[in-house]
Amino acid sequence: MDIMSDICRSLRLEGSVFFRSDLSAPWGIELPAAHEPRFHIVLAGHLWFQTEKMPQPQKMEAGDILIIPEGEWHWIADQTGRTMTPSADAGAALRQGRPMFQGNHPTTRLLCGLFRFDPDSPHPLIESLPPIIHLQGSDSVESRFLMHTAHWLFDEYDCANPGSTILMDRLCEIFFIQAFRYINKFEDLETGFLAALKDPKIHKALQCIHEQPSKPWTLKLLAGESAMSRAVFAQRFHESVGYSPIAYLTHWRMQRALNLLKDTNMAVSSIATTVGYASDAAFARAFQRHFKKTPGDYRKSAGLVA
Repeated sequence: MDIMSDICRSLRLEGSVFFRSDLSAPWGIELPAAHEPRFHIVLAGHLWFQTEKMPQPQKMEAGDILIIPEGEWHWIADQTGRTMTPSADAGAALRQGRPMFQGNHPTTRLLCGLFRFDPDSPHPLIESLPPIIHLQGSDSVESRFLMHTAHWLFDEYDCANPGSTILMDRLCEIFFIQAFRYINKFEDLETGFLAALKDPKIHKALQCIHEQPSKPWTLKLLAGESAMSRAVFAQRFHESVGYSPIAYLTHWRMQRALNLLKDTNMAVSSIATTVGYASDAAFARAFQRHFKKTPGDYRKSAGLVA
Protein backbone atom coordinates (compact mmCIF):
# COMPACT_ATOMS: atom_id res chain seq x y z
CA MET A 1 0.00 0.00 0.00
CA ASP A 2 1.35 3.40 -1.06
CA ILE A 3 0.10 5.52 1.84
CA MET A 4 1.14 8.83 0.26
CA SER A 5 -0.84 8.12 -2.92
CA ASP A 6 -3.83 6.99 -0.87
CA ILE A 7 -3.80 10.27 1.06
CA CYS A 8 -3.28 12.48 -2.00
CA ARG A 9 -6.29 10.89 -3.69
CA SER A 10 -8.36 11.57 -0.58
CA LEU A 11 -7.20 15.19 -0.41
CA ARG A 12 -8.34 15.76 -4.01
CA LEU A 13 -5.16 17.68 -4.63
CA GLU A 14 -5.17 20.45 -7.22
CA GLY A 15 -2.42 22.87 -8.15
CA SER A 16 -2.01 25.93 -10.34
CA VAL A 17 0.52 28.61 -11.29
CA PHE A 18 -0.53 32.24 -10.72
CA PHE A 19 2.68 34.12 -11.58
CA ARG A 20 5.68 33.55 -13.81
CA SER A 21 8.19 36.16 -14.96
CA ASP A 22 11.78 37.24 -15.52
CA LEU A 23 12.25 40.14 -13.10
CA SER A 24 14.76 42.99 -13.21
CA ALA A 25 15.88 44.83 -10.08
CA PRO A 26 14.56 46.68 -8.26
CA TRP A 27 11.44 44.62 -7.54
CA GLY A 28 9.34 43.56 -4.56
CA ILE A 29 5.99 41.81 -4.25
CA GLU A 30 3.74 41.51 -1.20
CA LEU A 31 1.34 38.55 -0.98
CA PRO A 32 -1.65 38.64 1.39
CA ALA A 33 -2.65 35.73 3.58
CA ALA A 34 -4.50 32.94 1.79
CA HIS A 35 -6.08 29.67 2.82
CA GLU A 36 -4.08 27.53 0.39
CA PRO A 37 -0.43 26.49 0.53
CA ARG A 38 1.70 28.63 -1.78
CA PHE A 39 5.02 27.92 -3.45
CA HIS A 40 7.79 29.98 -5.04
CA ILE A 41 10.56 28.55 -7.21
CA VAL A 42 13.71 30.44 -8.15
CA LEU A 43 14.73 29.14 -11.58
CA ALA A 44 17.57 31.65 -12.02
CA GLY A 45 19.12 34.39 -9.94
CA HIS A 46 18.02 34.91 -6.36
CA LEU A 47 15.44 36.54 -4.10
CA TRP A 48 14.81 37.40 -0.45
CA PHE A 49 11.63 36.51 1.41
CA GLN A 50 10.04 36.95 4.80
CA THR A 51 6.76 35.80 6.35
CA GLU A 52 5.05 37.44 9.30
CA LYS A 53 6.33 34.67 11.59
CA MET A 54 9.99 35.00 10.55
CA PRO A 55 12.25 37.23 12.65
CA GLN A 56 14.65 37.83 9.74
CA PRO A 57 14.48 37.59 5.92
CA GLN A 58 16.10 34.62 4.19
CA LYS A 59 17.74 34.37 0.79
CA MET A 60 16.83 31.92 -1.96
CA GLU A 61 19.24 30.98 -4.73
CA ALA A 62 18.61 29.39 -8.13
CA GLY A 63 17.20 25.90 -7.62
CA ASP A 64 15.60 26.73 -4.26
CA ILE A 65 11.93 26.11 -3.52
CA LEU A 66 9.79 27.79 -0.87
CA ILE A 67 6.50 26.25 0.31
CA ILE A 68 4.29 28.13 2.77
CA PRO A 69 1.75 25.49 3.88
CA GLU A 70 -0.57 27.87 5.73
CA GLY A 71 -0.46 30.52 3.01
CA GLU A 72 0.43 33.28 5.46
CA TRP A 73 1.26 36.87 4.47
CA HIS A 74 4.78 37.28 3.07
CA TRP A 75 6.93 39.29 0.71
CA ILE A 76 9.53 38.43 -1.92
CA ALA A 77 12.06 40.85 -3.43
CA ASP A 78 15.47 41.09 -5.06
CA GLN A 79 16.78 42.80 -1.90
CA THR A 80 15.51 43.62 1.55
CA GLY A 81 14.04 47.06 2.11
CA ARG A 82 12.29 47.33 -1.26
CA THR A 83 8.94 49.03 -1.74
CA MET A 84 6.41 46.24 -2.16
CA THR A 85 3.84 45.99 -4.95
CA PRO A 86 0.64 44.06 -4.13
CA SER A 87 0.66 40.66 -5.82
CA ALA A 88 -2.80 41.33 -7.29
CA ASP A 89 -1.38 44.30 -9.21
CA ALA A 90 1.65 42.37 -10.45
CA GLY A 91 -0.54 39.45 -11.54
CA ALA A 92 -3.06 41.67 -13.31
CA ALA A 93 -0.30 43.47 -15.22
CA LEU A 94 1.14 40.13 -16.32
CA ARG A 95 -2.23 38.87 -17.57
CA GLN A 96 -2.78 42.11 -19.47
CA GLY A 97 0.48 41.70 -21.33
CA ARG A 98 2.36 44.51 -19.58
CA PRO A 99 4.43 42.70 -16.95
CA MET A 100 6.07 44.77 -14.23
CA PHE A 101 9.74 44.86 -13.21
CA GLN A 102 11.08 44.41 -16.73
CA GLY A 103 14.53 45.46 -17.95
CA ASN A 104 17.53 44.47 -20.01
CA HIS A 105 19.18 42.52 -17.22
CA PRO A 106 16.80 40.19 -15.34
CA THR A 107 18.05 39.22 -11.90
CA THR A 108 15.43 36.58 -11.08
CA ARG A 109 13.41 34.01 -13.00
CA LEU A 110 10.46 33.22 -10.76
CA LEU A 111 7.53 30.80 -10.75
CA CYS A 112 4.75 31.07 -8.15
CA GLY A 113 1.76 28.81 -7.57
CA LEU A 114 -0.59 27.29 -5.06
CA PHE A 115 -2.10 23.99 -4.00
CA ARG A 116 -5.73 23.32 -3.11
CA PHE A 117 -7.29 20.51 -1.13
CA ASP A 118 -10.84 19.39 -0.45
CA PRO A 119 -11.83 21.52 2.59
CA ASP A 120 -13.88 18.59 3.91
CA SER A 121 -10.83 16.32 3.91
CA PRO A 122 -8.10 17.71 6.19
CA HIS A 123 -5.28 15.31 6.95
CA PRO A 124 -2.35 15.32 9.42
CA LEU A 125 0.00 15.07 6.44
CA ILE A 126 -0.83 18.73 5.75
CA GLU A 127 -1.70 19.82 9.27
CA SER A 128 1.67 18.77 10.71
CA LEU A 129 3.88 20.58 8.18
CA PRO A 130 6.19 23.31 9.48
CA PRO A 131 5.04 26.88 8.66
CA ILE A 132 7.92 27.40 6.22
CA ILE A 133 9.59 24.81 4.00
CA HIS A 134 12.73 26.10 2.27
CA LEU A 135 14.19 23.40 0.03
CA GLN A 136 17.67 24.25 -1.16
CA GLY A 137 18.75 23.11 -4.59
CA SER A 138 21.26 20.29 -4.85
CA ASP A 139 22.68 17.78 -7.30
CA SER A 140 20.43 15.00 -6.04
CA VAL A 141 18.15 13.16 -8.44
CA GLU A 142 15.14 14.41 -6.47
CA SER A 143 16.21 18.05 -6.73
CA ARG A 144 16.92 17.77 -10.45
CA PHE A 145 13.52 16.16 -11.01
CA LEU A 146 11.80 18.99 -9.12
CA MET A 147 13.57 21.65 -11.17
CA HIS A 148 12.87 19.84 -14.44
CA THR A 149 9.16 19.96 -13.60
CA ALA A 150 9.45 23.63 -12.56
CA HIS A 151 11.12 24.62 -15.86
CA TRP A 152 8.41 22.72 -17.76
CA LEU A 153 5.75 24.65 -15.85
CA PHE A 154 7.51 27.95 -16.61
CA ASP A 155 7.66 27.20 -20.34
CA GLU A 156 4.07 25.93 -20.47
CA TYR A 157 2.59 29.02 -18.74
CA ASP A 158 2.16 31.11 -21.89
CA CYS A 159 1.78 28.18 -24.23
CA ALA A 160 -1.37 28.16 -26.36
CA ASN A 161 -1.15 24.48 -27.25
CA PRO A 162 -4.29 22.37 -26.80
CA GLY A 163 -4.57 20.95 -23.30
CA SER A 164 -2.05 23.38 -21.83
CA THR A 165 -4.24 24.35 -18.86
CA ILE A 166 -4.92 20.83 -17.68
CA LEU A 167 -1.29 19.87 -18.31
CA MET A 168 -0.13 22.66 -16.00
CA ASP A 169 -2.60 21.57 -13.33
CA ARG A 170 -1.29 18.00 -13.48
CA LEU A 171 2.33 19.22 -13.44
CA CYS A 172 1.60 21.21 -10.27
CA GLU A 173 0.21 18.08 -8.66
CA ILE A 174 3.29 16.12 -9.72
CA PHE A 175 5.45 18.89 -8.31
CA PHE A 176 3.63 18.68 -4.96
CA ILE A 177 4.26 14.94 -4.68
CA GLN A 178 7.89 15.35 -5.75
CA ALA A 179 8.36 18.03 -3.09
CA PHE A 180 6.99 15.73 -0.41
CA ARG A 181 9.33 12.97 -1.56
CA TYR A 182 12.23 15.40 -1.27
CA ILE A 183 11.15 16.53 2.20
CA ASN A 184 10.66 12.94 3.31
CA LYS A 185 14.14 11.95 2.16
CA PHE A 186 16.29 14.95 3.02
CA GLU A 187 14.58 16.99 5.74
CA ASP A 188 15.23 15.88 9.33
CA LEU A 189 11.67 16.00 10.66
CA GLU A 190 11.37 14.61 14.18
CA THR A 191 7.58 14.77 14.38
CA GLY A 192 4.67 15.01 11.99
CA PHE A 193 3.12 12.64 9.51
CA LEU A 194 6.17 12.53 7.24
CA ALA A 195 8.29 11.52 10.23
CA ALA A 196 5.74 8.81 10.99
CA LEU A 197 6.12 7.42 7.46
CA LYS A 198 9.88 7.08 8.04
CA ASP A 199 9.38 5.20 11.33
CA PRO A 200 9.13 1.51 10.29
CA LYS A 201 6.91 0.52 13.21
CA ILE A 202 4.47 3.42 12.94
CA HIS A 203 4.48 3.03 9.16
CA LYS A 204 3.40 -0.58 9.63
CA ALA A 205 0.39 0.48 11.72
CA LEU A 206 -0.56 3.16 9.18
CA GLN A 207 -0.29 0.60 6.41
CA CYS A 208 -2.65 -1.72 8.26
CA ILE A 209 -5.21 1.07 8.65
CA HIS A 210 -4.99 2.16 5.02
CA GLU A 211 -5.04 -1.34 3.58
CA GLN A 212 -7.87 -2.66 5.74
CA PRO A 213 -9.91 0.21 7.19
CA SER A 214 -12.92 -2.10 7.63
CA LYS A 215 -11.06 -4.51 9.91
CA PRO A 216 -12.08 -4.20 13.61
CA TRP A 217 -8.74 -2.80 14.68
CA THR A 218 -8.01 -2.26 18.35
CA LEU A 219 -5.05 -0.65 20.07
CA LYS A 220 -3.84 -4.13 21.00
CA LEU A 221 -4.01 -5.42 17.41
CA LEU A 222 -2.25 -2.39 15.92
CA ALA A 223 0.46 -2.49 18.59
CA GLY A 224 0.96 -6.17 17.83
CA GLU A 225 1.37 -5.48 14.12
CA SER A 226 4.00 -2.88 15.06
CA ALA A 227 5.73 -5.28 17.49
CA MET A 228 5.41 -2.81 20.37
CA SER A 229 3.70 -2.70 23.73
CA ARG A 230 0.36 -0.90 23.74
CA ALA A 231 1.60 1.96 25.93
CA VAL A 232 4.78 2.62 23.96
CA PHE A 233 2.99 2.27 20.62
CA ALA A 234 0.16 4.63 21.61
CA GLN A 235 2.58 7.32 22.79
CA ARG A 236 4.89 7.02 19.78
CA PHE A 237 1.98 7.05 17.31
CA HIS A 238 0.41 10.12 18.89
CA GLU A 239 3.71 12.02 19.05
CA SER A 240 4.36 11.57 15.34
CA VAL A 241 0.90 11.47 13.75
CA GLY A 242 -0.82 13.91 16.10
CA TYR A 243 -3.74 11.54 16.63
CA SER A 244 -4.18 8.49 18.83
CA PRO A 245 -4.19 5.24 16.78
CA ILE A 246 -7.95 4.76 17.13
CA ALA A 247 -8.66 8.43 16.44
CA TYR A 248 -6.62 8.20 13.23
CA LEU A 249 -8.46 4.99 12.27
CA THR A 250 -11.77 6.81 12.71
CA HIS A 251 -10.46 9.83 10.78
CA TRP A 252 -9.39 7.69 7.85
CA ARG A 253 -12.65 5.73 7.83
CA MET A 254 -14.56 9.00 7.65
CA GLN A 255 -12.41 10.22 4.74
CA ARG A 256 -13.05 6.98 2.87
CA ALA A 257 -16.76 7.26 3.59
CA LEU A 258 -16.86 10.87 2.41
CA ASN A 259 -15.22 9.98 -0.90
CA LEU A 260 -17.61 7.06 -1.42
CA LEU A 261 -20.56 9.39 -0.79
CA LYS A 262 -19.19 11.88 -3.30
CA ASP A 263 -17.99 9.52 -6.02
CA THR A 264 -20.36 6.56 -6.03
CA ASN A 265 -24.05 5.63 -5.89
CA MET A 266 -23.41 3.20 -3.04
CA ALA A 267 -26.13 3.00 -0.43
CA VAL A 268 -25.22 4.41 2.96
CA SER A 269 -25.55 0.94 4.47
CA SER A 270 -22.98 -0.43 2.00
CA ILE A 271 -20.60 2.44 2.74
CA ALA A 272 -20.96 1.76 6.46
CA THR A 273 -19.88 -1.86 5.95
CA THR A 274 -17.05 -0.89 3.61
CA VAL A 275 -15.46 1.43 6.17
CA GLY A 276 -15.85 -0.91 9.13
CA TYR A 277 -19.15 -0.19 10.87
CA ALA A 278 -21.43 -3.04 11.89
CA SER A 279 -24.60 -0.93 11.77
CA ASP A 280 -25.94 2.03 9.84
CA ALA A 281 -26.74 3.79 13.11
CA ALA A 282 -23.17 3.53 14.44
CA PHE A 283 -21.82 4.80 11.13
CA ALA A 284 -24.28 7.70 11.00
CA ARG A 285 -23.36 8.78 14.54
CA ALA A 286 -19.63 8.67 13.77
CA PHE A 287 -20.12 10.56 10.49
CA GLN A 288 -22.22 13.25 12.16
CA ARG A 289 -19.65 13.75 14.92
CA HIS A 290 -16.96 14.19 12.28
CA PHE A 291 -18.77 16.30 9.66
CA LYS A 292 -21.70 17.77 11.67
CA LYS A 293 -24.16 16.19 9.21
CA THR A 294 -25.60 12.74 8.67
CA PRO A 295 -24.43 10.89 5.52
CA GLY A 296 -27.83 11.45 3.88
CA ASP A 297 -27.88 15.13 4.74
CA TYR A 298 -24.35 15.54 3.41
CA ARG A 299 -25.32 14.06 0.05
CA LYS A 300 -28.38 16.32 -0.18
CA SER A 301 -26.56 19.51 0.85
CA ALA A 302 -23.76 18.82 -1.64
CA GLY A 303 -26.24 18.19 -4.45
CA LEU A 304 -25.03 14.63 -4.83
CA VAL A 305 -26.99 11.53 -5.76
CA ALA A 306 -29.35 10.27 -3.10
